[in-house]
Amino acid sequence: MSARMLHDQLLVPEIVRLHAENYGVYGVRKMHALMRRQGWEIGRDQTGRLMRLAGVRGVKRSKKVFTTKTDPALERPTDLVNRRFTADRTTCRWSTQIASSSLVRNRRPGLPVTATTVSLFLRGRDSIP
Repeated sequence: MSARMLHDQLLVPEIVRLHAENYGVYGVRKMHALMRRQGWEIGRDQTGRLMRLAGVRGVKRSKKVFTTKTDPALERPTDLVNRRFTADRTTCRWSTQIASSSLVRNRRPGLPVTATTVSLFLRGRDSIP
């Protein structure tokens, strides 16, 4: 048996014990710091490898829950507004996109953060003709 395997057999039960003592929520980063505080000489990548070997992992904090999934087999509704996303000449048709972001601090609710307006004639071109 190699020295690495012997060391792994020593560390895996310790990782499982410490993970259970911390309510099973510690990920690689916190588990690595905890192992170092306990006096173990272990690297972060080694901690991750041993956690995978032991079958333990940290809790993921989900950013957003998606409850609706579109069925690709369903037929899409027809365009009842007759939208056209092409233009024959410049400055005859424009498209605007307004997006807000929850990442910006001190943002009032409902206030747009980004507004982009482009000419559909110029879309995909490098310069004005």
